[in-house]
Amino acid sequence: MRIEYKYDERITYEPITSKSGQVIIKSIVSMKIIFLIVNFAIYVTCVQSFCDCGLEGIRSRIYNGKVTQTHKFPWIAHIRFTRPKSTSYSQCGGTLVDNQHIVTAAHCLFDSNGNLNQPANVQVYLGILDKNRDYKTALGVEEYIYDVRYASSSPMDYDIAILRLKEPVEFSETVYPICIPSSDDQIYRRLTVAGWGNVDSSGTGSAVLREVDVDFIQKSTCNEMKYNYVIKKNNLPSYFRFNVQPVHENHICALNTLTGGDACSGDSGGPLMFKDPQNGRWYLIGVVSGAWDLCGVDLGVPGLYTSISPYRSTIVQSANGVCVRPY
Repeated sequence: MRIEYKYDERITYEPITSKSGQVIIKSIVSMKIIFLIVNFAIYVTCVQSFCDCGLEGIRSRIYNGKVTQTHKFPWIAHIRFTRPKSTSYSQCGGTLVDNQHIVTAAHCLFDSNGNLNQPANVQVYLGILDKNRDYKTALGVEEYIYDVRYASSSPMDYDIAILRLKEPVEFSETVYPICIPSSDDQIYRRLTVAGWGNVDSSGTGSAVLREVDVDFIQKSTCNEMKYNYVIKKNNLPSYFRFNVQPVHENHICALNTLTGGDACSGDSGGPLMFKDPQNGRWYLIGVVSGAWDLCGVDLGVPGLYTSISPYRSTIVQSANGVCVRPY
């Protein structure tokens, strides 16, 4: 017997405001395997200590979070997935990794019926803080790149995608890429997540970009939290824990253990970030994926984030201008 449950995918639907683009859809045959043989060559040429990335801009889903300083995170994208003849759009976050590529969650590409949204119906906004007031020209998407193992029937597994913009963007104080870590040898304790998602369990959305600090949770601890949650939620005897599916190998677990702060509906696809205290740069560590309950309902339920570690070579291969830096 395998115990299943419904994930909180952390997508929200909003009134529609504008339209854009048209495109090609691509999926990588096996993002994790196809590039293994070129990993060494890629890192020899692409790990650069002199490339520029991850610096905060102009200073001035987040549950239990705070409003972000103006353009503190100039790599964060607001992504809208519109539907023909619909009066609403679904929203996700994303992260600019070079001048033409956005990393987001694969489940954002699919509608509630499991159908792939066409790239022509995707709008990307960069350099905004208030999604309702900071109007920018919508950027069109040329193609999607995502793991062929991803399936909308199991939306949290292999939940990562890359959007290729139709045209490259110019960097500025408000539009700037994040860094990609060159290794996994950093011991994370405190991470940060940001987005325009709901600010409470009642579904109240945020017009302005918010951020919250979260604590990195070891996989063994996260599995224990999941086992206990499922057993308690379903009022099952403790021995049923062995039938509970563990957290996916590609997931990172994180939660603000003091406040219960975490990503929420509408934050999907946004970045889980680490700021290096030595060089002051921000690094993309994971992508908001979901959780096994709605945010704010149980403050002991951590958020699930797709780790970029297994996809580092794919990101480098797809986004030629990405800045891969050591800590």
